[in-house]
Amino acid sequence: MSERVPTAAEFEQLVERVTELEALFAETQRPAEPSPFMTIKEAAAYIRAPRHRVDALLSQRAIPRTKDGARTLIRRSDLDAYLGEASEMV
Repeated sequence: MSERVPTAAEFEQLVERVTELEALFAETQRPAEPSPFMTIKEAAAYIRAPRHRVDALLSQRAIPRTKDGARTLIRRSDLDAYLGEASEMV
């Protein structure tokens, strides 16, 4: 049982195709841009605090909320601004 060995030209075509496929794969693996909005759970993870801390900040109106139906969303920029102000107080 003998297997055919590809020619140099066939091998070069194969290398080119693999390179093309690697480039396509790399494009699909780029991380998506983060959403400008976060849920309360995501915001808590973002600031490494328990969820009730984010609920308290919302109740104190320290950070604004945006409602999308039943969902409460927090702008990442508002949370960053609050954290910036809080760090300046320390």
